[in-house]
Amino acid sequence: MRMTRRGALGLGAGALGLWALAGCAPGVAGRAKPMGPFPVLARPKALTVVPAPGDADSMITLQTLQGVLAQTTPRLYINGGSSYGQWLQEIHAAGVPSRAGSDVWSLLASHAPELAGYVAYASGDPDSINAATTLAGLLRAPAVASRLATQAERAGLKAVGDATGRSATWAFDQYWPRLSHSILVEQDGSKAVLRDYGPAVKALTFYTGNTPARARILQGVAPEAAVLGWGDASQGEDVFVGADARAGAFNVASDWASNLSTLSAIGRPLHQSAAPKPGDGRGKHTVTFVMTDGDNVQWMLNDFSTNTNWFANPRRGQVPVGWTVAPSLARLGPAVLSWLYGHAVAGRDIFVAGPSGLGYTYPAWMPNRAAFAALSAAAMRQSDLHLLTVLDQQGFRTDVVGDFLAQPNIDGLIYWEYSAYDAQHGRILWSGDKPAVAARYCLWTPQFLNPAQLAQALGSGLTDPTQPGGYSLVAVHAWSQGFPGILATIPQLPAHVEVLAPDAFFRRILQYGPARP
Repeated sequence: MRMTRRGALGLGAGALGLWALAGCAPGVAGRAKPMGPFPVLARPKALTVVPAPGDADSMITLQTLQGVLAQTTPRLYINGGSSYGQWLQEIHAAGVPSRAGSDVWSLLASHAPELAGYVAYASGDPDSINAATTLAGLLRAPAVASRLATQAERAGLKAVGDATGRSATWAFDQYWPRLSHSILVEQDGSKAVLRDYGPAVKALTFYTGNTPARARILQGVAPEAAVLGWGDASQGEDVFVGADARAGAFNVASDWASNLSTLSAIGRPLHQSAAPKPGDGRGKHTVTFVMTDGDNVQWMLNDFSTNTNWFANPRRGQVPVGWTVAPSLARLGPAVLSWLYGHAVAGRDIFVAGPSGLGYTYPAWMPNRAAFAALSAAAMRQSDLHLLTVLDQQGFRTDVVGDFLAQPNIDGLIYWEYSAYDAQHGRILWSGDKPAVAARYCLWTPQFLNPAQLAQALGSGLTDPTQPGGYSLVAVHAWSQGFPGILATIPQLPAHVEVLAPDAFFRRILQYGPARP
């Protein structure tokens, strides 16, 4: 059964997620070593906070200006509502002050001496917009719709590039040697967001669908390359994620993200609390709930922290739960992780690395899996994450999980099979003295179990902690059930079912050693 788990991706887009070319949005600690493909941008001394403008073309100009300036040092922060005010407070806590700014054209005028000019594009033409976004980073020239050229020229800029009638494949053919080979931005040209980070790191911004043109682009990337954005999932996300995996690359779902060029430059200390040690597991069926889709960076940046389906639920903290988060946020948005860790309920909200480490890929298909595992472990170390979730295809094998569990700071592995996460039925594999545990059930409707059905299944589970059947790891589908689904399940559980946070769940497995050779 094929399914696209991000069918409800727009639910996590928040206020900035309303930005599409057909519409408008409402107005509204030190340097670290590079981590994989993500460069370290200079820490800003101060930021100008700008409200999101009222039309898509102005937003494209503002974001590409933000990215071009970030090549030297980030200067701009776009406050578009949703959670972006929270992240701004974390930026202030990191010692970076801010002041209020005005409209995009005043900003263009004030920064004109630093810019080479502007790149013209055809308003409403997705191919032209992506080509202009790419050229913006190479030429140090923000993208401006041709219909707004007069306003750019009044701000003191002249046209230095013309992307009208051009496409991302044209930009690839003309400029690939000058572009990053470690980062790609795959962004639907109809979206006016995620247009700052590409120019900041001089990455190609493209959207070709699952075509030979995309395959040709992937042939040129470096090992362990990151593909930010989101591809064409019309035939299933496995089509483009699988192609990335075979090229040795990984995906960072971020197609509704803003401010990555600024957030990535703000270091924050990252430390999360641990759950209490588990008690005696004899006579208990041990359960842990783990939320899906935490690799989705745009969701983390937007309404994950403000929507009651997830982290903003007023009853959060009453039950133990595992929240998957993207280790790449240690470089792309440490302020986001810092805020989440700081607002977690100690011992109840436990964060684990989302699929499949540094980003979403299928490790079993990667030619460079060991190198990717090492990069993922480094990201988890920076993020204070000790358990890793892997979403793979036929990857529940000792050679695959062993590459990750060989990393000293990865204590255990959670396995989900694409696309039936519970296809391995709770099996436990060991690599040395570390366990990999497959999901036994999915709290996911209508495809899998609802709360009543799940409670009945858990109640019938074994109560022997020395057997794999004594444990149930539940994948909680973020979009159909979310945190309310967990709250609805737990009161229906019989007394012999014990719910633990993921780290305590793994400690109990280590204590009793089910299926250990």
